[in-house]
Amino acid sequence: MQEIEEIIQEDHSWPVLPKRPLLFVMILSTLVGFAFQGSRGLYESTEGRYAECARQSMEQGTLDEPVLNGENHWTKPPLTYYVIAAGMKVFGENAWGARIGQSFAFVFTVLAVYYLGALLWGSRAAFFCGVAYGLCPFTVGSANALSTDTLLTMWETLTLLCFWLAVRRGGWYYIVLTWAAFGFAFLTKGFPALLCMIAPTISFFYFRRRGEKVPQFFNPLGIAVFLLIGFSWYAVKGWTHPGLMHNWIFKEGIARNVAGQYNRNSQWCVFRPKRTAIPLHSGHRFRRIPDRSERSDAGVVSLGCTFRPVICQDPVVAPGRAVGGRNGRRP
Repeated sequence: MQEIEEIIQEDHSWPVLPKRPLLFVMILSTLVGFAFQGSRGLYESTEGRYAECARQSMEQGTLDEPVLNGENHWTKPPLTYYVIAAGMKVFGENAWGARIGQSFAFVFTVLAVYYLGALLWGSRAAFFCGVAYGLCPFTVGSANALSTDTLLTMWETLTLLCFWLAVRRGGWYYIVLTWAAFGFAFLTKGFPALLCMIAPTISFFYFRRRGEKVPQFFNPLGIAVFLLIGFSWYAVKGWTHPGLMHNWIFKEGIARNVAGQYNRNSQWCVFRPKRTAIPLHSGHRFRRIPDRSERSDAGVVSLGCTFRPVICQDPVVAPGRAVGGRNGRRP
């Protein structure tokens, strides 16, 4: 740990990251993400359903209209099935091929968390954030269970990374990239992805209210990119399949995620507000866009609203907050 402390000397809007801690995090995430992915079969029912849907859709050439047991399977958008099918195409129709996309998504997410930690708290905190996320039992378990969650988490984390790059560096193109990543998140799981925009929206309005110069978050080009990436598939399929848009909005959107039908998280009010509670109670501490001495609070605003499943947020926030607060508050 002492060696890591001695390496950190400077602080920039695009941090100069020490090579050895970054290399360690890359190796760690690769080992954790790829080890044992092909050592067991697919678990029922979730893993088997995703893998079989991707296999059947690939076999019939209908990945843009997923099928399962001869019928259209509209419960999720197609991006996850494309990733699974690509893995099967390269590595074979087996557990390893089905899960390989999860492994890459996990590694990219760990690196994104690392860079987020550097932007918010400095390079030393970045190391702890990357290690904490890469070793968290919940994130590792999710990366080893075939579903949309690991891929969704990657896109949500990249959404927040691009937003904070825009805040730190002031480039409008980072806002466009923010909306692009958000579009891919929406194309991964649909309406639940909307939650990842809570933190950037609150942060943007708060900084503007304080008179800070931050890029316009509701950039018309960015919104257009989001609609093209995230919504065009829904629009086309909803137009060509009457009643499908109603099913997505009221059954897959509201009934599944809010009303507690399909035996899915009927107690949503217990945990989902946790994503918004953190920025609300931390925001009053800001007087401007936080510099390094205030990055502990700034990070809680965004990172606290990022990760799915929700239980995974605390191992990322807590180490960064502790290290960033202790190491960052200098006279």
